[in-house]
Amino acid sequence: MKKKKFKKFWIIIIILLLFGGYKFIHHLEVKKNQEELLTKIRPGVEMYFEKYYNNVDPKTIKLDIWVNKAMGAFDVIGTINNDDKLDFGFTILPSDNELGFYVEGTALSGELIDLAKPEYSWDKEDSKYMLTPSQLLIQKMKKEKSKNKS
Repeated sequence: MKKKKFKKFWIIIIILLLFGGYKFIHHLEVKKNQEELLTKIRPGVEMYFEKYYNNVDPKTIKLDIWVNKAMGAFDVIGTINNDDKLDFGFTILPSDNELGFYVEGTALSGELIDLAKPEYSWDKEDSKYMLTPSQLLIQKMKKEKSKNKS
């Protein structure tokens, strides 16, 4: 009787360890993929702030994963110029485009919005349209491809 309970106990422990190990490995893979995407999107984020905002040093941009969402999407938050008041966030979604992802819904702090270049100012009716970081990267890739073909 004791041997059966002992055997069941160890079977349950082994199943739990296998399941936990699988979940841990899956978590590490997701983290690695997210870090790779952050590395890929960084140039687009730097171009975005360099093109549309004044007094922003692109080299001081810090990016961090904030929230994992369903279907491979995740939210990213960041700061600029080592100033917590100059913060932003956006969602990275998987895509079939050249990059394999796209950026959606850039949210900016009020202090950061105030740094927008006049032609892109949010409070003007005739302000120019801003491309997202992923759109800027795709645009750059297309220019490089056409330059290489020439």
